[in-house]
Amino acid sequence: MTIILDGTEKMKKIFSLMLSVTAISWLTTSVAGDTFDSSGTVANKDSTQMIPIDENQIVIKSNNQGTISTKDPASPTNGATGSCSGTMLLSMGKLSGGGYCTYKDGDGDTSIVSFTATGLNDKGGNSGRWMMVGGTGKYLGATGGGEYSAIPNEDRTESQNTITGEIRLK
Repeated sequence: MTIILDGTEKMKKIFSLMLSVTAISWLTTSVAGDTFDSSGTVANKDSTQMIPIDENQIVIKSNNQGTISTKDPASPTNGATGSCSGTMLLSMGKLSGGGYCTYKDGDGDTSIVSFTATGLNDKGGNSGRWMMVGGTGKYLGATGGGEYSAIPNEDRTESQNTITGEIRLK
């Protein structure tokens, strides 16, 4: 079966196609190369294992799953879900160590972030720095970083991370 469109229908189809291409083009270019404020929070479900070495040292193995909520709703990581895994050493009151996080955003792209613990905060959690490693899709070649502070609940099954910093998409 062949459908013959009159001039008006052809123009509507062409105009609609042009609008779709323009919208896709605008959405793609509005993200590539931009810098976004990543400040916000991450609500986590935690699994923490404390392994005493001796009276002065403890190895802390941590795994958590959470959702990022950024102050900037346009940030591509806003609403992303994922997990972090790391190992730290508490030795003589000083904390060291770190790990990696992977978060998948609403477009299905995955960001990969490293974190380095620099100390304990006054709420019994750890604080430190995070750095964008890269990822898939829009996060390929992304850079940036900032600071974080994790506040665990009493039984360490949940935590609220406050994050500051920015990411730059390539």
